[in-house]
Amino acid sequence: MSDTASRVLVVQDDGHRQGSITHLLTSKGYAIAAIAGPTSILADLVAEHTPDVVLIDATKLTGNLLVNVTAAQRIAPHPVAVIFQKADDKHSVDDAIAAGVAAIHYGAATREQLAVLIESARALFDHDQQVRHQLEHARAALNERKIVERAKGILMDQRGLGEAEAYRRLRTLAMNRKRRIADVARDVIEMADILGDESAKAP
Repeated sequence: MSDTASRVLVVQDDGHRQGSITHLLTSKGYAIAAIAGPTSILADLVAEHTPDVVLIDATKLTGNLLVNVTAAQRIAPHPVAVIFQKADDKHSVDDAIAAGVAAIHYGAATREQLAVLIESARALFDHDQQVRHQLEHARAALNERKIVERAKGILMDQRGLGEAEAYRRLRTLAMNRKRRIADVARDVIEMADILGDESAKAP
């Protein structure tokens, strides 16, 4: 943990356990961002209190809980750790993970187990976000490559250039204009589309 206390948003469906959980958290150096009941809208709580991690202490895994977590993760993704006091035959751990829960503990937790649960949720969440960003970057790079390839094809067809020369011209144009080659390629495609439309309209 860092020198700055991590802020935990606690959501509980049983007020009798509230004092125990908050005591365990504060004794391990965590700060309580807020305490809320099971009917609270998680997305609103996260937006209002901006916690570092969400800890849900629930009697069991329910459909409403899954829906609440799923909605919150779509709006403002956060590390979510859940403590279940007992299992539920209708909903599985896989359902919880799919909803956006990063770490799960069954039964009463000691303060050491609680700390491991929270830090595991944060680490797994950070890893998941990193993977997502890498995938997004890879998709963007692939899309830009397709744009450059299309622009090269246009120059090859309209200017009678070879592939290497078409790419060289795109690169030179990008350097002269101090722009990315993908952006210049988009300009070439747009201009070709415009000229194509005008040619189609000409008598």
